Amino acid sequence: MRKKHTITISVPCSRCICLIMIIKSIMRNMIFFEEVRIRYFAKMLELNDTNGINELCELGFITNSHADLIFLHPMIRDVVLLDLKPSFANCGTLTVRFFIVDTIVK
Repeated sequence: MRKKHTITISVPCSRCICLIMIIKSIMRNMIFFEEVRIRYFAKMLELNDTNGINELCELGFITNSHADLIFLHPMIRDVVLLDLKPSFANCGTLTVRFFIVDTIVK
């Protein structure tokens, strides 16, 4: 008897797409910091948790130098600049916060 081979193509779920968007946003916004505390960065991006940041640390995209200080790996920084092209338009949450802080300080 001949076995039937089936190929399954998984369609990304909305949760996976949302996670990918969060990870891209994290990497784009990390460009603006040399080194930043994890919780402060998550708060600046209005993230509910630090799971995306921790995932990027585990993958080696973000380097965790001290207890809670993170920065983009230098090679990843170059790739992010070339491929994700961070700008004021696509780093919305963070740039709005910079504008508010700048307005308050002045």
